[in-house]
Amino acid sequence: MKISSTKTNPKRTTILKDFVLILAITVFLFFLEYVFEAFEKLADFFLREKPKAVTELVAGLTIFTIVFAVFSISKWKRLRGALTKCERAEEKYHTIFEESKDAIYITTREGKIIDMNQSVLALFGYTKNEMIGMDVRKFYVNPVDRQKFQQEIEKNEFVREYEVKLCKKDGTEMDCLLTSTVWRSEDGSVAGYQGIIRDITERRQMAKMVRSMLDNVVMGISMISPKMEILWLNKTLKDWFPNVDVEKKPLCYQSFYLPPKKEICDYCPTIKAFETGRIHSAEMGICADGRIYNVIATPVKDEKGETIYVVETVEDITERKVSEEEVKRTGTYLESILNNSLDLIFTIKKDGTFGYINPQLEKVTGYKEKQIRGKYFIDFIPEQRKEFMLGKWKEINEGIAGKYETEIIRADGTLMDCLVSHSVLEGYDEFLVTLKDITERKRAEETLQESEERFRALSEAAFEGVVIHEQGKILELNQTLAKMFGYEREELIGRSGLDLVIPETRKAILEHMRSGSEKPYEGIGIKNDGTTFPIEICGRTTLYKGRVVRVGAIRDITERKRMEEELQRSYEKLQRTTMGTISAMAKVVEIRDPYT
Repeated sequence: MKISSTKTNPKRTTILKDFVLILAITVFLFFLEYVFEAFEKLADFFLREKPKAVTELVAGLTIFTIVFAVFSISKWKRLRGALTKCERAEEKYHTIFEESKDAIYITTREGKIIDMNQSVLALFGYTKNEMIGMDVRKFYVNPVDRQKFQQEIEKNEFVREYEVKLCKKDGTEMDCLLTSTVWRSEDGSVAGYQGIIRDITERRQMAKMVRSMLDNVVMGISMISPKMEILWLNKTLKDWFPNVDVEKKPLCYQSFYLPPKKEICDYCPTIKAFETGRIHSAEMGICADGRIYNVIATPVKDEKGETIYVVETVEDITERKVSEEEVKRTGTYLESILNNSLDLIFTIKKDGTFGYINPQLEKVTGYKEKQIRGKYFIDFIPEQRKEFMLGKWKEINEGIAGKYETEIIRADGTLMDCLVSHSVLEGYDEFLVTLKDITERKRAEETLQESEERFRALSEAAFEGVVIHEQGKILELNQTLAKMFGYEREELIGRSGLDLVIPETRKAILEHMRSGSEKPYEGIGIKNDGTTFPIEICGRTTLYKGRVVRVGAIRDITERKRMEEELQRSYEKLQRTTMGTISAMAKVVEIRDPYT
């Protein structure tokens, strides 16, 4: 049986025609031998009977023979050249056929193997003698696949990467792709099939391994077709979107949103990847599960460079977006704090120059930002404080945070008392400094100190005990009070003032403290030796070193009480004496009055 392709080769047809012609000439030349014998006999006759006619006939035959010989030689050379080219082409084809890394086969329509190359033998494990004439159905794991293959190839004249399962001589199963065409006989009917077999078992196993790995990554991964159909989801995406049925190949923009979108998103990175053949990414907003995702769409191309599907790498960025919003909100919040802070906040670089400066600069120091930008902080420290500040600069470079008071030079040349706090900014080559103007506070402290000194001098000179307490805890007292109760002054500092009175008096003291009463009241005090004595207490609420306290004045009224008792006794005695005198006089009057 002759094998012919479905298309006729014009060059091959011309060669065949020339071959037939030369063959006819050759046969004709053999026939001439017999013709010459007949001519020889005829020539003898004519030489005897008609010599002149013979001469003319011989001349004509000679000319005809020469012309025919020249024509035959020319055709023979052409045929030899064509046959040489055909032999070379056949040799080249045979070399390609045998040495191809692809497994190439030729079978009849009924399935008998006609020819195959060495790669087929290596793939299936047979010898050539074993395979010639074998039925291809023997190689199919599922014989039904052979019928489906025949239907497909005879319908379309070819199949491309048709997937089937084949088995080797030892029974090992292989995942294979068939790329084949039909070949026809001279009458145009399908005579058989010829094509290539590719073993994709390792590739398939690798794909399974890759998919297994992809199923275990924390990011979602999907495959999307040019029609925007979902072809595959890894386990992570399936967990995120459990209602998506990949078998039905749903449209991605209808599956990942709630409610489903009717059209492809304008910002869809996947459709852009199909259009441009490049990687695109986008944030997908709030999806069906209420979360936010970032999608990176990577095109996958075939051998022709055409995008056949897109791999989407999906990252859940909900927490990141929340964190970014929180960072943004915090940044705005901190910026608001910095801009509205009453304190001067700035940074100093490693070289000692100013970095960031908040808007309070001019209000606090009188300088404009351009006046100090790029200058050294030490230039704004008075001479008497430079040594101290250089010591602090050494500390901050060693990573030691600190808080201290110092002075700086204002824009008008005056000195400003300030409270400075410095710390290291982690991750930055700068130090954070907060500066608070405490000039007024220092003046107030000095005034307060003077006031306290005056108060102490007056209280020490007073004849009554003076105590300053906060919620009953003694903060300060004069020597008179300590002596009154029989203690050293230091013994009472920090103790509760209620320890100096009897329980009945404590209740009255607490009521006056809560009400803020300034009226004097009496009580009973307890001395260090346990003896009691009457006291008079008078208190008022005031500020002391920035704290709300009570100042109490305590008098020992023992003598007053004794005098009051003596007066009471004298009064009672006088009252008795007076009443006795009146009674005696009444009796005298009664005796002398004759009418009574």
